[in-house]
Amino acid sequence: MTCLSARRASMFAGGILLALALTMFAHDVRAEDAPKPPSAAQSDPVANSVMQGFPPPADKIAGLRRFVTFDPKETLLKVSSTPTLALYGALDRNVDAADSATHLREYLRRAGNRDVTIKTYPDAGHQLVVSKSGYNGDPTPPERFVAQYPQIMITWLAARGFTPARAPPAR
Repeated sequence: MTCLSARRASMFAGGILLALALTMFAHDVRAEDAPKPPSAAQSDPVANSVMQGFPPPADKIAGLRRFVTFDPKETLLKVSSTPTLALYGALDRNVDAADSATHLREYLRRAGNRDVTIKTYPDAGHQLVVSKSGYNGDPTPPERFVAQYPQIMITWLAARGFTPARAPPAR
């Protein structure tokens, strides 16, 4: 296994453990009833970092549950006049970019918002860094943001009078 594929496997194992932990919080599963991570995961640094502080203190569980189960629909249905720019990476492993963009556009349209710009970058993950896999921490060398980011934000803001238009710095 190459170093890169080992890192991907480690990130995948850590992601599974995090998903398990968050699902438990969302569905009120007690830590003592939860399945135990495989022994191989216990020696994995990514898995260990995910499992540190697991289960979380009782005073944190309610907040985590709200975070995991939050549905922005009701809030977005109230955003009737705020200009909105949403940037997505099509390879995002944290958010389903296509589904999220569809719902964002629908809810803002239903609220009466007519100034909605959605841009999806086909070769980027959640952090808008060029990537073949879409996983955070796995950029395509040389590590860089997708083309025209953050310039799209500057241009979009300037077009709405929020900031003066500026040319990007010379390279």
